[in-house]
Amino acid sequence: MEHNVVVRMAKVLYGMVLAVFVFNLLVLPLVPGYTMMAYEGMGMGHPSISSLMGTMRSLLGAGVPAWEILVVRPLAMLGGDWSGYGPEVWWSAAFFLGCGICTAVLLWQARCILSTIIAQTPFQRSNARSMKRAAASCWGIALLAAVWFGALDTPLYYLNNIVWELLGKGTGYIDKIAYSIYYAGLGTVV
Repeated sequence: MEHNVVVRMAKVLYGMVLAVFVFNLLVLPLVPGYTMMAYEGMGMGHPSISSLMGTMRSLLGAGVPAWEILVVRPLAMLGGDWSGYGPEVWWSAAFFLGCGICTAVLLWQARCILSTIIAQTPFQRSNARSMKRAAASCWGIALLAAVWFGALDTPLYYLNNIVWELLGKGTGYIDKIAYSIYYAGLGTVV
């Protein structure tokens, strides 16, 4: 009895994961347009869901149909003029696109794992590979978020300073070795 419940739950989850995956792929091309709409709604700073929703509410209040707001305008902005937007819009769009791609990979791997559970053969090497890919996707999202929120600025600053200090100290030794090789090639003893 318990075994059938697991398979039925896996089938339901499989359908849900597949639906979210398809929706993710449909929305992914619209992400840059949504990012631009969010910036239009707030002026400066990072875009947020509230600024995007504010823009959409104001457009709905002006009598613009919902279909145009959700699909037509983001696609038009995607192919439109990006010159009026600063680099923060580009970085925001790249961040959201990267997270969307990592999410698509994560959902696809979940679908692969659920399909083996439905086939009642869950202990396979392919599941381990799928879990590794899903973990890499999660690390990708975490890295994107760390870069986006500036969490790596301080560690990279200190790492940069350490590397330049080591290069500065090592340059004297490298110069001595290089001059020794050069003069030895000429037959001169230094």
